[in-house]
Amino acid sequence: MASVTSIERELVTLFAAAFGLAENEMNIATPLLEMGADSLLLFDVADTLRQRYGVKLTVRQFFADVHTIGRVAEYIFRTRSAPACDVNDAARKAGPETDCPAKAAASVVFRWLSRALPPSETENRHRYLADFIPRYTDKTARSKQHAADVRRIIADSRSGIGFKPSVKEMLYPLVCQGFSGAEITDIDGNGYVDMTMGFGAHLFGHQPDFIINALRERLTRSFGLGTRDETALAVAELITELTGMDRVAFVNSGTEAVMNAVRAARAFTRRDHVVIFTTSYHGHWDAVLATPGDVPCAFGARALSVGIPHNMVADVSVLAFGSEAALEFIEKHGHRIAAVMVEPVPTRDPRLALADYLRQLRTITANHGTLLIFDEIVTGFRVHPAGIQGLFGIKADIVTYGKTLGGGMPLGVIAGRGNTLDAIDGGDWSFGDDSYPATEATFFGGTYFQHPLSMTAAHATLIALKSQGMALSQTLAKKTDLLAARLNQLFHERRLPITACSFSSFFRLMHRENFDLLYYNLLLRGIYIWEWRCWFLSAAHETTHMDRVVDAFRESLDELAEHRLLPQITGRL
Repeated sequence: MASVTSIERELVTLFAAAFGLAENEMNIATPLLEMGADSLLLFDVADTLRQRYGVKLTVRQFFADVHTIGRVAEYIFRTRSAPACDVNDAARKAGPETDCPAKAAASVVFRWLSRALPPSETENRHRYLADFIPRYTDKTARSKQHAADVRRIIADSRSGIGFKPSVKEMLYPLVCQGFSGAEITDIDGNGYVDMTMGFGAHLFGHQPDFIINALRERLTRSFGLGTRDETALAVAELITELTGMDRVAFVNSGTEAVMNAVRAARAFTRRDHVVIFTTSYHGHWDAVLATPGDVPCAFGARALSVGIPHNMVADVSVLAFGSEAALEFIEKHGHRIAAVMVEPVPTRDPRLALADYLRQLRTITANHGTLLIFDEIVTGFRVHPAGIQGLFGIKADIVTYGKTLGGGMPLGVIAGRGNTLDAIDGGDWSFGDDSYPATEATFFGGTYFQHPLSMTAAHATLIALKSQGMALSQTLAKKTDLLAARLNQLFHERRLPITACSFSSFFRLMHRENFDLLYYNLLLRGIYIWEWRCWFLSAAHETTHMDRVVDAFRESLDELAEHRLLPQITGRL
């Protein structure tokens, strides 16, 4: 039987690969929390340990008594040496004398999902935070108190995104009460240039007159639920006119749009399997919360988190976007695949604007009768009046829309080409003849679908999009490119391993190292960017706003450089 030392050596290799670190950076006595552990990574690691060593570990155990590589090795050695026992039963019954793992206490620190590596918790950083945290929390004191009150009675994932012990006292969303154009004001009276813009929803800025006036006018008239609102027809006609799609269905969110798009595709093709990609985000429906399975490019996936049954993702394959292997899989198994769904330009990595790859997907799926679904919740109507379809000249079979289209109101849309959506209602039919809804229907319905206020805001938005045409998206793209170039010049001058990568009117700061202190400094200086840090520009952003963003970056970088808290590129540029 392997010794604890030999298991430690194997685990160093395993954890280094999982955390994206070199083996010489691993320390068997350092808590996993400090080396890059988050729930998603450890979910995968636990599965690997189960397969390799036949032991079962929960994510919470990694943050409790099995919190270092050394402790994991000891646990594996002890468990494999002990008589067999039921781990789940032991977790319920075990006391301090048993070798079987006990359930972690509820007080265990749990690091929420994070896309950044953890910071290096040096004494220098601790000294800086001792001064910085009071500056930040004093300025946003009411938001902090509000967060404490919220956590008691509202379950909200934003309460814990990016949790790290060193910045715990600053881990709270800002609460805002003033919104105008490209600016917002929090409940402490602090003003910000908003670079989040409703997660991309506010293409025209906050409170644009044409949307506010339309909503006010609609509110002066009565409206209700349970009957049909005539505005929905005008909205649908504008959507089909701008996008070239044939039929639409209305829901309340992007997640609902994705859910019903996949259901319609499965009903249309009479196939079950769906392909998605690792780079795409499709909302929080169970069937798309999946990660690649144990075998690359194969049928089946693993559930992304606890609470999602395996069967929900059993008919899903998660492939690498841009890879030849993904194309080969779809080509080989296309006759079994209902739909290939993709975020055509991922908001989490705008560098992956691969038009030719999308064209290859279009050709392969068409050859096999597989539907191509574009998830354009973010890009739809923002990058072009017809979205990515119009910008790249690629026709998808089904497209989902939201955000921009809703004009700040809750709205999701499924748009279908041909009769791909007929399973929602049985298809079109006419009065005065022998036609009827001939397509076998799936289930579809919702109390707030086609809500009169959402339809009103969408109609006003579509009229504005139609009148401004390509000029709007082109102007915003130029503004975004210019801002990204100015930021990249700052990063280059300071030899920082960070790049602003843009597509159309959104961008992300791409970096491997932890830059939490930069983002908190930007907030302190009046630049609002939310926890997942995708930056959006709107028609309300002026040159003065861009100048404020650049100045805030410069001042923040200068302060962090003064305290020697910035990683730098080594060697020649």
